[in-house]
Amino acid sequence: MQTEQLKKQDSPTEFNFNLKVIMLMVAVEILILMCISFVKIYVDKKHSTINKMREEVDVLEKVFIDDTEYSSYVLSQMASLVKNNYNKSENIDSILSHYSLNLNEKNFFGWHGFYWLDKNHIVKNANIDGSINRGTSLSFLSNVRLSKIAPEKVFYGLNPNTSKYFTTMLDLAYGVTNENGEFVGTLLLQMQTSSLLEDLEIYRRNNFTNFAVVDSKLNVVTSYPINAASIGLVGRTIVSQKLMDDITKINFFSNSSKEFSYINMINGTNYFAKKIRNMPYLLVVSIDAEYIRSTLTQKIAIKFIEIIILASFFLVLVLLIYKRETWLRAKAERASNMATKATIAKSEFLSYTAHEIRSPLGFILTGSEIMDKKLFGPIPQQYQEYVQGINHNARLILDFITDILDERNIINDNIRLEDKICDVKELVEKAILTNRTRFNSSKIAIEKIIPDNLPYLMADARKIMQVLSNLLSNSYKYSLDNTKITVEAKMSAGKLIITIADQGIGMEEDEIQIAMTKYGTVHNGKSGNAIESYGLGLSIVLMLMKAHNAEIAITSKVSIGTTVTLTFPKSRVIAKIGEK
Repeated sequence: MQTEQLKKQDSPTEFNFNLKVIMLMVAVEILILMCISFVKIYVDKKHSTINKMREEVDVLEKVFIDDTEYSSYVLSQMASLVKNNYNKSENIDSILSHYSLNLNEKNFFGWHGFYWLDKNHIVKNANIDGSINRGTSLSFLSNVRLSKIAPEKVFYGLNPNTSKYFTTMLDLAYGVTNENGEFVGTLLLQMQTSSLLEDLEIYRRNNFTNFAVVDSKLNVVTSYPINAASIGLVGRTIVSQKLMDDITKINFFSNSSKEFSYINMINGTNYFAKKIRNMPYLLVVSIDAEYIRSTLTQKIAIKFIEIIILASFFLVLVLLIYKRETWLRAKAERASNMATKATIAKSEFLSYTAHEIRSPLGFILTGSEIMDKKLFGPIPQQYQEYVQGINHNARLILDFITDILDERNIINDNIRLEDKICDVKELVEKAILTNRTRFNSSKIAIEKIIPDNLPYLMADARKIMQVLSNLLSNSYKYSLDNTKITVEAKMSAGKLIITIADQGIGMEEDEIQIAMTKYGTVHNGKSGNAIESYGLGLSIVLMLMKAHNAEIAITSKVSIGTTVTLTFPKSRVIAKIGEK
């Protein structure tokens, strides 16, 4: 018999190739994780940037509303005083002077001046020292659009005329009516946007935040810084077409708050805009593009380092596992090779031993049978029992050696079927004859039910004989005295079926499974014969039936008996000449 060729261990070239594959897989994993992380960081940063701008807008809106609403409140108080004395010029002069001289509030809120315009457009204004000017030109007040000012309501406008005051003015106009509800004139308060800008800067939450206030005519009321590139401003001009398009969709004169945002993390353009509640102004906030880029780059760098560290850890772990697995596989292969060699040596030893034992066993069997039959003369009666014991045990040893040799040949795939036309009745009779001595000694009857017209079987006669002999031997071993073993052969659905049924001790369902395994034996103490079995016969029967593409089934009941059914396929059935 040829020995199995030993498997080679991983060569250095194979190991290096596997190492390169692992490194490539780790690099691909890092790349994939980096892409996923970049997308996640980009989305998270985008959301966090918008949230920061929204929080900033809410704070600055409150500051803007507080400043302008107080100024509106002052105008409404002045209107209530003018309402009843609008015909008295000196009374109006007194009111204008009083509020103009309130330096603390003027400086804090950036009030530049108070004006009264009667319905004939005669203008009065209070100087810084409280004195009154009359007949002031309307040229710098033209943006107020006096004819459209609603009574008892504040109108907000922007006066960008800087030739005189070198600053942009925010105009707050309040229409005044008399007791009869007739329009009598307009009170006007001008606020310096520079003062408003200072308040907004003070309450700004983050140093990297930029902001701007825009009116309904796309005029920039105030901004920080003057050139807010991240918003899209150059000086007091909006240069971002995207921002202008978004602003034109806003209804500045509704009381609702409208907000929108835009952010481009690549070029840094970003803004969050919100219409200031109840006012015709839009507050726009943005974050420095450089701040966004730096924080985004920092987060990506940190995540990259984390992924590299994690990937390196797993790479080392995988390499250690791979090295250990390679070492264990090599060790297992060496052990497997040693076991294979040992198995081969054992098998060869058993074959040699079995072969050498069979010859003296044959002599012992022949001699014991001659002595038992007293062919050469009588022997003392006291030796008769020992002679029978010698014959019986020698036969057991011979059966065991035969089983070992058969099992070894089957396992080594040495089954070579020599198919020829077989007479089933003849095979059964030979198998019975082989075991006749045993049946006679135990008074076990054999019944054959085999029709004369039974078709032939295409099979290996010697191996089918071995199958039948082993099954009959098992039936004998597990049968009680004065019982019967029935061997029946018949045709069913074109298949040849041979049944061997005994009236022995039987088995439980789980015991049937044990009996069908190699070295599996069942002893329940109910047999009338001494059961001496090594559990190889039935496993050999199973393998021989499989080699013939035939089936075997076993049914059994305790104390009733066991039935073994052999089913040969149609392809192995050959009808006798002249018979269908």
